[in-house]
Amino acid sequence: MGAVHGMNGVADGLRIPLDFTPDPTRVPLMPLVDPAAAEGPVKTLFDEIAVFFAMPTPPNLYRVLAWDPGYAGDQWRYVRYLFSDGQLDRLSKHVVALAASMAARSAYGIDFHHRETRRLGLSDEAMREVVFVTEQFNAVNKIGACLQLEPDMQAGLSRPGRAAGGGAAPESP
Repeated sequence: MGAVHGMNGVADGLRIPLDFTPDPTRVPLMPLVDPAAAEGPVKTLFDEIAVFFAMPTPPNLYRVLAWDPGYAGDQWRYVRYLFSDGQLDRLSKHVVALAASMAARSAYGIDFHHRETRRLGLSDEAMREVVFVTEQFNAVNKIGACLQLEPDMQAGLSRPGRAAGGGAAPESP
């Protein structure tokens, strides 16, 4: 999820305050646009984002991005598209985003996507499962990267439509 990684990088890099967990150590490096003072396209954008995430105001990330309304609008349209129901439902997409945020150790992403997964109905048991699976595969990936291992999971497997050994699949009678 490149969008999640990019947003987390901006939010954590600029120390944007977390939206749901008080953290007095996160003093933003840039001012946030005050939603009460927003006008025109920025107010429209803020209202749409707040409704989408069921928040009284937009997430703090968008309050920083709104200093450039064109960029904030483009970013929002992309994020809205990504998190709208498709082949995966919105909850599943936020679970993936939460796992990506955990693996990246993004305080902003964890805070935000944890709230969204809970709001969308993720149970305590499912949250524990997300944490355990994320921890396991993040650790395995780090070990593999550290040891510079090459993937070998496909060894001995044939691709669909192909016979073992890489030749063409036999023709059916």
